[in-house]
Amino acid sequence: MYTSDSINLLVRRIKWRAPFGELATILESDLQAKENEKAYQDGHELVTLEDIFYSQPIPEITKVEFNLYLRRMVLKAVNRVLEDVFDSNLKADYSKKYDDMITKYQSGFDKSLMLAMAVQVLQLSVTTQRVNINARQKEKSYQKLKIELEGTKNDNGKVTSVGLKYQYLQSVKALKAILFPKVLLKPKINGVDRW
Repeated sequence: MYTSDSINLLVRRIKWRAPFGELATILESDLQAKENEKAYQDGHELVTLEDIFYSQPIPEITKVEFNLYLRRMVLKAVNRVLEDVFDSNLKADYSKKYDDMITKYQSGFDKSLMLAMAVQVLQLSVTTQRVNINARQKEKSYQKLKIELEGTKNDNGKVTSVGLKYQYLQSVKALKAILFPKVLLKPKINGVDRW
């Protein structure tokens, strides 16, 4: 359906902005966004390298290990988006290669990639088992993070705030509409096109 070329293309599309302070030099150059490049932190304000660093499971992580961890997170986001757009799409033809389409519409994947990463980072923050002196005491509580991730509904079941998961699914839906537009059938009468 798509090859590793498409995966590699999307992996390189969005990078990370270097943080300030003690983690300012943590990023390897191939992961660091230049001034005019898109960064995962641009997708949501709760996506920060500091939160990832202090929430990931290895307390004494090295710079090399942390960069590998970030690469795995990026690959996971890319695979998630590609699976949701193509693998679970009833309109997709499993015998067709979509690499050219992915290349042509690569910028259309950016929002979905950033939201997929935001969902990952918030899930990591909510589920982390890390407790150490460097862990950031967030003003964001567990409940607030869950609301940001899942959204909320009122007593009548109406959505009162949209969560990141919903935003991600909507971005995938919009991407599918671009890549697999609906074909309008023209009415025919006695085999003659009437439009």
